[in-house]
Amino acid sequence: MNTKNLRQGNVINNYKELCILLHEEIKEGNSKKAQLKEFERYFQYKKHGHKFIILNIYDNPLPKNDKRKNSNRKIYVTYIESILLTYLFKSDNNTEYFTKKQLWLILGMVNQSYENITIDKLRETDSRVTRWELNKFYQNCDYKLSSILFSALNSLKNRSLITYEEEYVIINELDNKTQTYIADNNEKKAILEAEKIILDEMSLFSKSHAISCFKLNKFYTNVNKFLYEKYKWKMVYKRYKIIFLDKKYLKMALNENEILLRKLLLNERVIEAVNKRAEKISKSQEKKLDDVYKEVTDKMIETDKLWSLIELPDKETIKKECGIFTYPDYFIEIQKNLSQKLLKI
Repeated sequence: MNTKNLRQGNVINNYKELCILLHEEIKEGNSKKAQLKEFERYFQYKKHGHKFIILNIYDNPLPKNDKRKNSNRKIYVTYIESILLTYLFKSDNNTEYFTKKQLWLILGMVNQSYENITIDKLRETDSRVTRWELNKFYQNCDYKLSSILFSALNSLKNRSLITYEEEYVIINELDNKTQTYIADNNEKKAILEAEKIILDEMSLFSKSHAISCFKLNKFYTNVNKFLYEKYKWKMVYKRYKIIFLDKKYLKMALNENEILLRKLLLNERVIEAVNKRAEKISKSQEKKLDDVYKEVTDKMIETDKLWSLIELPDKETIKKECGIFTYPDYFIEIQKNLSQKLLKI
């Protein structure tokens, strides 16, 4: 797959044009569906009518069974659940309010410098940092951290320990007094309208498109500017209202999580040990063959002064003649796949 003609944020008019850019055959029916699925291994895209919006291009294609998606995910989610439950357990109320970034900070997923440090300050540590690299870093982090965070929140919600709601907070200034309140349905509609107008003005199809073009901050700045000019709202931001059970239920859940975490961490170590063992025995036999091959060929060269004229045997011949067993090339991969299937919990 040749993705050199693709750029993050590109809008490709249709499937045919995309195939031409990728030097791929134009297909139909189920073959086309399978091909589009294959494209997802090489780049992330979003359909908008017939158009394809390129959100991300991977440096290396994802494996067909993408283990990166679920690798250690359960451990991350369980850790986040435990930290959040501990935080909520200390609350005197049954309701707390957080922005997404506040949750990241509380959970230890980011530090205070996240999105608060200037690029000039970063360049004091590493002069090679560019604006593009910093934007790419934040883009990757936001995607991954949000994915893990909401997996944990939805897991707790599924266990009936919490429920959460998304709210828009409006900061208004009237008569030199600052007022903060939750947007009602009409105000939410006004915010949606502002977002749609700004998307159109910026020639963007969606917020995902804005993210891929590194224009999300500018988008929200323009939205807030629009809302201020029209409604005199100083700022609008999103937060999450988390409602949770009494302490006795949270305590029980924390105990369950602690046991699960121990199991998950032990399971990871077992799989790691089994996989290392497979690699070790495979490399050991390869080394044995290399040593015998060197010994045999060294003797041939030593006993024949015209060794440069003789044809030295290949490793496969020595392997057969000396009866040395080596594991097939795919042995380690199969062992790892079996570990995932038979050991991973």
